[in-house]
Amino acid sequence: MSLTSKMKGLLREFTQLKYIHLCIALLLFYAGTFWVTYPSNLERVTDALRRYCYTDYWVRSALFEETIREAKFYRERYRERLESLLGAPLSDLKKSELQTFFKRGGLLYEVFRENRQNSYLLAEIVEEGRYKSEIPEGVDFSYLTLGKKKILTFSEFRERENVSPFVSVGDNVAYIHQDIIESHLQWYFESLWQSDTSSPKGFYLEWGSRKDLYTYFLYRDLQEVCEHLFGKRFLRDKKMAKRYFVEEGIRVYLPTLLAMAGRMVADQGLGLRSDLKYLRACLTGLSNHPKFLIFYLLKTKSPHSFDPLVRKGWEELKASFDLTCPEGITLEEISRVSKRILDKIDSQFLRQAKERS
Repeated sequence: MSLTSKMKGLLREFTQLKYIHLCIALLLFYAGTFWVTYPSNLERVTDALRRYCYTDYWVRSALFEETIREAKFYRERYRERLESLLGAPLSDLKKSELQTFFKRGGLLYEVFRENRQNSYLLAEIVEEGRYKSEIPEGVDFSYLTLGKKKILTFSEFRERENVSPFVSVGDNVAYIHQDIIESHLQWYFESLWQSDTSSPKGFYLEWGSRKDLYTYFLYRDLQEVCEHLFGKRFLRDKKMAKRYFVEEGIRVYLPTLLAMAGRMVADQGLGLRSDLKYLRACLTGLSNHPKFLIFYLLKTKSPHSFDPLVRKGWEELKASFDLTCPEGITLEEISRVSKRILDKIDSQFLRQAKERS
């Protein structure tokens, strides 16, 4: 008997076993489970990088020597793990190589200097585009719209209790942090979906005679979108309605975010501190394309800064307008006040620069 005949005979006997179909089913089940649950190389690198970056932030933020030593120990362990997965020391890898690696998985990787220390960013790429900003200075720049973040920048990591940055810049590209606006839109949609929106009051919360400013300013920005979607209730499917609402909401806020990004791109070569660049960007966005929600968030939850000039700028914005009478606040007034603060910051900065020289 030939070898082929013997193999056919063994295969025939095997397929006639009583529980062969159950064995095959179990084998396929475990193989599928392994394929689904076993992390890819991208996921393993992402996890190791996240741990390394956050322990690096921990080293910077720790106040006590013992805590700093512990953070440094873990940072080195995570560095070794990351280098093992990448197959090369971090010092030998160019940023562009890591960016190419992550971009294959639809992620943006960025590392930049933030107040003289490294800051990291890893986020989903939603869209790539190009924009020409009339103000400031007709800046023409590329931008990436970012979604869910895998790794936060140091300022965002540190300022979690305050508003996270709406925009930032990398090498010849601006980043629009869409996830910040999207989180507000998603929360607002869930609130409206279960509310009685047959009257204007249904679009914002009210206790006694006082409006909740957060929902009130959201409604004033999105009044047309809200009344079109929730007044007519033309979309009954919640998933479709939510997608429509978020997309329309982002369209409303995008011009303000692009104006902010344009200012940051224009300021890149001026050697400004990152907190001053961000203040100027926010004031530029509010002066050119004012929006109630962005104004409210920046007024009530402005970023922390040690720079006296930056701190004074945020304090002036906080002191502007009377929030006990929100109906009297207009977009025109927000634009005018923001422009006045920006001009004042610029003149003080120039005077300080002259004094230093």
